[in-house]
Amino acid sequence: MAVIGVIMAVPALISFYVLWVISMLLRPLFILSVGLLLWNFPSTVLKFKQVVNTLAYMFFTNDKKYKKLPEVDMEDFKKHERKTIIFVRHGESCWNDTFNAGERKKVDFIKGFIPGLILAAGTEVYLGLTGRVDSWFYDSPLSEYGIDQIEILAKFLKKPGATTSEQKDLAILNGTSSTSSVLISSNLRRAISTVAIGFRSRLAQNPTQKIVIHPSLQEISRNPDTLSITPVGKQVEASWIEKSNYPHVAGVLQEQCDMKYHIGNKSMSSNGGEKLRGAKLRAGNTIITVVIRRSAVALV
Repeated sequence: MAVIGVIMAVPALISFYVLWVISMLLRPLFILSVGLLLWNFPSTVLKFKQVVNTLAYMFFTNDKKYKKLPEVDMEDFKKHERKTIIFVRHGESCWNDTFNAGERKKVDFIKGFIPGLILAAGTEVYLGLTGRVDSWFYDSPLSEYGIDQIEILAKFLKKPGATTSEQKDLAILNGTSSTSSVLISSNLRRAISTVAIGFRSRLAQNPTQKIVIHPSLQEISRNPDTLSITPVGKQVEASWIEKSNYPHVAGVLQEQCDMKYHIGNKSMSSNGGEKLRGAKLRAGNTIITVVIRRSAVALV
C-alpha cells in the first residue's frame, strides 16, 4: 500500500516542481521585462498608443462607412486631360503571412497558423522590449516572402521587353523614357518599400528623384496593418527585416521620399469614400489623380 501511495504521489510532486521552476524563471523574466519597458519608456508609450489606436479603429472607425460613389459622367470625363497610370501591387506583408493563406495550400496554412501567430506575437513583444519603433502588425512591413516577390519585379524591370509596347512601358517604369513619370506610394511601409526595392535601379540612377507619399492611397480597412506608423514631419523608417537584410532601403526611405503631403494616420472621422473621390497632386507639369482603393505605385 505504501508503494502504491508513493507512485500515486509522483505526478503531484512532478507538477509541483515544474510549477516551482516556472515560477522561479518567470519572476526574473518579469522583472527584466518591466526594466526594459521603463528603460525604453518613449517606445513603450508609443507601443501603448498603437494598441489603443488598433482597438479604436477596429471598433469605431468610419473608414468603411461611405455611400456608393456616383457613376462617372463619360462626356464630362472626355473633356479632361488624360494620363496613364500603372498600378503595382505591394509585396506580401508580415500581416499577410500571418492571416492570409496566399499561395500556400489551405491545409498548410491551417497547420502553420498557430505557430505563425506565436512567432508574430513573440516578434511584437521583442520589438517592444528592445525599444524599437516597429511592429509586426501595426503598419505591417514587407515580410521576407514579400521582399522576394518584389525582387522578381526588380528583375522583370531589367528585361528588354518582347514587343514595342512592352519596351515603351518598361522605359517609362525605369525612368528612361522621354515621357515624364512620377513614383507615388501610399503612406504605408509595405507600399513604400515595394517602390524602394522594386525600382531601386531607377532611384539609384536618379538620386534627386523622390517617391511621392500621399495619404489618399492609404488602404481602406479597420485592421492595424492599414494604420500608418510614420509621424507627421518624419521620414519613413526601415523595418527590422529591411535593416538586417536590405540596408539600401533605409537610405531611399530617408533621402528619396517626398513627405510634404503626409499628414499622418487617417483620422477616425474620415472614410474611404473621401480617398476614392480623389486627390490631385502636382509634380512639375504632371498631375496625378489618386482614385484607388489600394496600391503601391502609380506612374503618370
